[in-house]
Amino acid sequence: MHIQKILYNHDFILTEAAVIEPLRRSGDANLHPRLENALLIYEESGKIALSKLYQGFINVARMGGVPITICTPTWRANQERILTAHITNDVNGDAVKYLKQNPDPEALCLVWFLSMMISYCCILCFLFDAVYT
Repeated sequence: MHIQKILYNHDFILTEAAVIEPLRRSGDANLHPRLENALLIYEESGKIALSKLYQGFINVARMGGVPITICTPTWRANQERILTAHITNDVNGDAVKYLKQNPDPEALCLVWFLSMMISYCCILCFLFDAVYT
């Protein structure tokens, strides 16, 4: 489904809920001390835990008849943290690939839109910080 059509046809769009807390409490995933859930995409058990969680969110959206945005599990995977952790993988790129493998692509159609919005907000915050500090 096209993003513009989704935005026009729906008054509400769900976003995923807290991802890290259910993973932490489940005991099904090994969270990285600095990157939290970002590296789960590289472990089979991590992928399963993420997929189960995401599918639960998608099911809630379906029951409510609204679209949902699902983000990559990389909100802590900035360049500084990745370098400090000595990770050489393209964590953010690999996370997008992981989401694109979801067998329910319509549920994830807003991922790119949301990623662009987040990138834009990060750029604005960076520029604001550079100018005003």
